[in-house]
Amino acid sequence: MKKNPFIGTIVFGVFLVLAGILILSNQSIFVKIIVIIAGVYSLTTGFYTLFNIGAWQFSKNTKVLAIIKSVFSIILGIVAIVAPLTFAEVYMGTIQILIGIILCFEAVVAIENAIMCKKIDKKIDISSFAWEALIDVVLAFIFFMNPDKALPAVVTVIGVAGIVLGAVCLIWGIITAVKFKKLSDDIEKEL
Repeated sequence: MKKNPFIGTIVFGVFLVLAGILILSNQSIFVKIIVIIAGVYSLTTGFYTLFNIGAWQFSKNTKVLAIIKSVFSIILGIVAIVAPLTFAEVYMGTIQILIGIILCFEAVVAIENAIMCKKIDKKIDISSFAWEALIDVVLAFIFFMNPDKALPAVVTVIGVAGIVLGAVCLIWGIITAVKFKKLSDDIEKEL
C-alpha cells in the first residue's frame, strides 16, 4: 500500500485552523507581531532602495522621490520595530497614522514611476504601479479613518482567513485522501 500524499494537506489544514484560532484569541500580541514584521519589511526595502538607487535608470526627480521614500521607510521600520517592544499600546495609533502618510507618499512614487516608465517606453505594462498605488491609497484610507481599529481588523481578517483556508484544505485533504485510499485498494485487489 502506498503512502497517501494528501496527509500533508490535512496536516496543513489543521495547522491553519489552529493558527487562525490562536490569532483570533491573542489579537493584541499578533498586532504587535504584524507591526514588527511590517517594520522589518520597511527597513529592508528602505535600505535596498537606498543602496541600489545608483543602478536605476530613472530621472533625477524619480531618484529623489525614491531616496525620500527609502529614508521614510527606514525611519518607519525602526519605529515599527522598536515601538511595540517598548512603548506598548500608547503610540500604536500614531504609528498607524505615520504608516498611512508613508503609504500615501508611496502611492505618489508609484504613480511617478509609472509615468517615467511610459515616457521611456510606451509598451511597458504599468499595471503593477497602478495596483501598488491603489492598494497604498486604500490601506492609507483605512489607517486614517480609524487608526485604533485598523490593525486589529487586519489581524481579525488574517485569523478568519486562516480558519477558512485551513478548513478548506482539511476537507479537500480528507476527501482526496479517502479517494486515493479507495483507488489504491482497488489497484492492489486487481494485482
